[in-house]
Amino acid sequence: MNVEIANTPEYERELHGSLLRRGIPYRMHRPVVEYIMRGRPTGNFLQALFSNGLMDAFDRADDDNICVMAQYVKFLYNDAPVGCYGSPEAYAGWLEARGLSGFRS
Repeated sequence: MNVEIANTPEYERELHGSLLRRGIPYRMHRPVVEYIMRGRPTGNFLQALFSNGLMDAFDRADDDNICVMAQYVKFLYNDAPVGCYGSPEAYAGWLEARGLSGFRS
């Protein structure tokens, strides 16, 4: 991914659009996008999801998020930048880097 392109308002809108198309609950769009774009900490459910803790994510999800868990996985695999998810270390590193904003040159 070209970091210069990813650090744009257009890319941020694309993330919101992808979440919407995938049926992710609207109230979850901002925390997901803020984490990706700016490395803002998330709640326990999203932390488990981004950390690849599927069982913990299911345990922490509310009924709405449980129903779209496969859509979250598709979003991460297809639309989220590599490096922002996959392990607890990836999650912590993304926070430390301040998300995509930390990759600006």
